[in-house]
Amino acid sequence: DLLTDDDEVPEEQPEVITRPGDLWVMGEHRLLCGDATSAEFPDCQLVVTSPPYPGAAMWNEGDEQGLLENIGRVRGLSKTVLERVIAVSDVVCWNVADVPVGGQSIQWNSTDVLDWCGDRLVRPLIWDKGIPNPLPPVSFMRRPCVAHLTHEWVFVIYSNGWAPREKQSGLEGDAHGWQMRSVWTIAPAHATAIGHKAPFPTALAERCITLFSLPDDLVVDPFVGSGTT
Repeated sequence: DLLTDDDEVPEEQPEVITRPGDLWVMGEHRLLCGDATSAEFPDCQLVVTSPPYPGAAMWNEGDEQGLLENIGRVRGLSKTVLERVIAVSDVVCWNVADVPVGGQSIQWNSTDVLDWCGDRLVRPLIWDKGIPNPLPPVSFMRRPCVAHLTHEWVFVIYSNGWAPREKQSGLEGDAHGWQMRSVWTIAPAHATAIGHKAPFPTALAERCITLFSLPDDLVVDPFVGSGTT
């Protein structure tokens, strides 16, 4: 029956294998293992996520042809998942960046999101990371220069329009300041320390969850990444 005494320590397993459909219970959190492009998402009040957006270095494939093919593939997968979570969630917080591709152009992931959202209400927030890291491509430093991007976007998408669920605001403390600004200055998380190439900081998820959901709501992250949300 898989039940053990509270003090019993299980033997260490030589290899842990996770299969599609496995559900891991971690306190109040649940981790469902599967394919975000085909999994059945539950109806929820909020989605907070950062997709594997096209052009990001972690998805590059060696030569230019491989890079372009991968950009197209990842772009299509991101669009599929965004359309699916919009269908089941009241609000979606979708974090992407516009990134250099091959030192000659920019992959405009932000305009993709706006196109995919159609006529839905979208409120863009700017995540100011505060530091020019990594350095811009050398080719962009030649005049007329291409300004280096030190920010990312958090698109707040209201799937069925904006409808407040509180009769009176329940915001407390710092949350008032977060709501008053559309530019959030938050230092990025350290990839090396976390062990993921593109983690976003806990503070970013905290602000989204505080402002766009209520206590006891169901919050979903279809990509998981480093597990911030």
